[in-house]
Amino acid sequence: MLDDAKLTEIIEPVVAASGLTLYDAEFRGSSLLVMVDGAEGAEGANLDQVASVSRAIARHLDEADPIPGSYTLEVSTPGLERRLRRPDHFRGAIGETVKIKLNPGAPGERRADGELIAADDTTATVRTGDGSERTVAYADIDRARTQFEWGPAPKPGKGSKPGKAPKKGPAKKQGSAKPATTTSGDDTPTEGHNQP
Repeated sequence: MLDDAKLTEIIEPVVAASGLTLYDAEFRGSSLLVMVDGAEGAEGANLDQVASVSRAIARHLDEADPIPGSYTLEVSTPGLERRLRRPDHFRGAIGETVKIKLNPGAPGERRADGELIAADDTTATVRTGDGSERTVAYADIDRARTQFEWGPAPKPGKGSKPGKAPKKGPAKKQGSAKPATTTSGDDTPTEGHNQP
């Protein structure tokens, strides 16, 4: 199988031509996982864009045939809690809350959770809950991701009472059936494609 850098080189132009950005591409088992995001300054990618770029990537891979053997293509968005694997991922997450698990044998505690305050080509620095700063080498990281901070649940609306269902309005007309989709770990719909 191809390494991540070669995968990026092959897939990135196709994603860019679709008006999106490539967040990540990697083989996991027999699956080629591709994560796409909105263009620079845009807010994410919607389901139609993901389906469209998935078809474009599949066509490109079928025509160029750069990957030997059989695999499944899965295209999705990174979701609210993004996996951090590369220096550019860490740099893009500065200012966000992150959860980092270190490899066994790495110096210090195995967890480094808090606000990501700096990142360069080899290390990331986190301000932990107690206000201290911890710098960890990417080589020592087992896995890392951003952590979405959920706000408090909204208060019940006026006139609603706990335990009672809201009154139903008129029934909505059902649209036509759409092709089945699968979901990624973050419940983002994806479109699969099997390569021969």
